[in-house]
Amino acid sequence: MLCLEGPLDAEDDARLARLEAQEIPVRRVSPSEFRRLVPFALETRWLALEGPAPASDLDEVLAGPGVVWLLVGCSYPGNAGYVIRSAEVSGAAGVVVASDFDRVERRDCLRFAMRVDRFFPVRFAAAEATIERARAVGRRIVVVEDIGKHAPW
Repeated sequence: MLCLEGPLDAEDDARLARLEAQEIPVRRVSPSEFRRLVPFALETRWLALEGPAPASDLDEVLAGPGVVWLLVGCSYPGNAGYVIRSAEVSGAAGVVVASDFDRVERRDCLRFAMRVDRFFPVRFAAAEATIERARAVGRRIVVVEDIGKHAPW
């Protein structure tokens, strides 16, 4: 659950207390973050997000519903960031990036992805281990390759 930052009135305080009693996490966000998620004028200070929590570990993401993208062999953080953002807006359940990105490149990758990792699971893990875990929970694996001599159609 997201709450627009700023002072809370009595009704907001009561709502916050109910959410805390139910152990529903609430995060206060800036107006710009709130507008990013609600691009049209909405007369509310609250927004509920559905889907896997950004902090979900890989097993939780793979066990849940929805498509999980696995990005293998990406050489540039900007390209990986673009794919992560595309996966998020397409409704994917999460993204796993299998690359040799160091800490700085991972940070850049998430920056290029417009920091969707604040709202969406993005994990960095080995491809082989991710595929094994996906098979173990009964996931169907579909491969898309961008090199070759024949068009997919």
